Amino acid sequence: KVLPDVDDDFARDAGFEDLGAMRASIYDRLSGQLRSEVEGKRREVIIDHLIVNNPLEVPSALVDQAASSLAEKLGMNLSMSGIDETMLKTLMEGQKEMIRERAVVLAHRDLILDKVAETQSLTVTEDALESRLDEIAASTGQPKAKVKGMLQRNGRMEGLREEMLHTMSMEWLDNVALNGLPEVEETAAPD
Repeated sequence: KVLPDVDDDFARDAGFEDLGAMRASIYDRLSGQLRSEVEGKRREVIIDHLIVNNPLEVPSALVDQAASSLAEKLGMNLSMSGIDETMLKTLMEGQKEMIRERAVVLAHRDLILDKVAETQSLTVTEDALESRLDEIAASTGQPKAKVKGMLQRNGRMEGLREEMLHTMSMEWLDNVALNGLPEVEETAAPD
């Protein structure tokens, strides 16, 4: 086999202006992936630290809800990969304990993120929700009205709000981990 020369012609055939643009695009994509991985690992460490240092009894209803959601996602992913129904049921049955263990961690995490949102007075504005709906519509290729209607019909609009609030809480925690707690102005004691 004779490999093509990596030059401007090659880059144009690949849809880029020139070789420099192709290299810049590859660099940007790879560095973005690396930043995302590092951010994800840092956030995982933050949450693990908070869970260990804030033990609490997670209500079984929250664990059940998280387990159900995880099982649904896992089942959907497995069925989309072409696994037949019998094998799918067997695999899902074998994963019940692992799903339950992960659900306890996720429910605990969610309680912590809810508390962060509460203590920091974080809220999801209607504008932020509408922007997120725009993003979902753009990524799925569906009209925004259809996405919004589907979420409302399925009762998932509040879940989207909660997801956004948890993201805001995690961003706040990540910022604290990187920059420390914001300084608090001292107020004079009342006379």
